[in-house]
Amino acid sequence: MVNRTVWVAIAAAIIIVPLVGSSENAGDYVGLETCAACHADVAASYGETAHANALEVLEAAGSDGDPECLSCHATGLEDSKFVDGAVTCEACHGPGGEHVATGDKAAINKEIGEADCLKCHTADWSPDFDYESYKAKGLHGSE
Repeated sequence: MVNRTVWVAIAAAIIIVPLVGSSENAGDYVGLETCAACHADVAASYGETAHANALEVLEAAGSDGDPECLSCHATGLEDSKFVDGAVTCEACHGPGGEHVATGDKAAINKEIGEADCLKCHTADWSPDFDYESYKAKGLHGSE
């Protein structure tokens, strides 16, 4: 039997994908809900990660209005506004508009590596970050 998450993802895909697919700006960020419409299993495991709560960390520290902090703790930041208040799919894989509009798998960066992580996990802000140990835990959560 298909679980509720899958049914919600299917319903969202039926509603959201045609809307995003008609966008004139196909390279734009589409947001976590749109990604989850087709990638429900990855989105569900992602929800178990610290990245899913990245904005809450800033809110607790009173830094959620700081653009320098938001550049790593939110996705799709532009002019103090962001698409997702967390480190979501597009923070690492890039804007998904073209991928959603065309179905082109090559429109998404699937070759994420240590250099991508180190853009935010710097020695100053994440001194204990070790790519290999985090990778071993599963980059999307429990994979």
